[in-house]
Amino acid sequence: ILFFLSLKQTLSKYNFLMNMIMYSFALGYFTLISFGCSNIVQIRSYRNDEKKGGVIGTEGYFDNNNKFVRHGYSKNWNEKGTLIFRSKYTNDIVNEHDSFWAHTKKYQTRYKYKNGNIKEAFFYDQNGKLIFHEYYKNGNGIDYGLFPDGKIKWKVTVENGEKHGEMIFYDRDGNIQKKYIYEKGKKITPSDLIKSFYSL
Repeated sequence: ILFFLSLKQTLSKYNFLMNMIMYSFALGYFTLISFGCSNIVQIRSYRNDEKKGGVIGTEGYFDNNNKFVRHGYSKNWNEKGTLIFRSKYTNDIVNEHDSFWAHTKKYQTRYKYKNGNIKEAFFYDQNGKLIFHEYYKNGNGIDYGLFPDGKIKWKVTVENGEKHGEMIFYDRDGNIQKKYIYEKGKKITPSDLIKSFYSL
């Protein structure tokens, strides 16, 4: 543990990489770092020991030219070895982000970006049926979370690529269960609202 703490301090400018290593270490994963050609570094963490058939937990590729930046695909698997998240980066700018229904391995969501700005999103039920296709103008639109059967679980307004406004949660019958307020991607608590009121 002292070794990792010392290493984290020494390489503080590589915060993203170190946080990934420390997170894997804290969860008892075995992390493999392999260096390839063209200054590309592969980071792969395993759930339990790789030699004992450990399941891959995360995998990503980074550019090691002066600083670590995400380049290529970053992936996450669940404890059963099923791919659940996948993102693609170019020079640390996201191009696409996908999530999958673990039990059917079908797409759950697909987000497309241009120059790091969200442009469109696809939302699917557990069988891969497209339920919503949302276009974002200047990063503005609606984001959805769905139940496996395709019914809306939650929805929230997105402004400039961040949650902003009411986030509404529903039950399977479409009844509103709860609401949250977001401001520029941050969830607003009652105390935040009071502070905002008195600052006017």
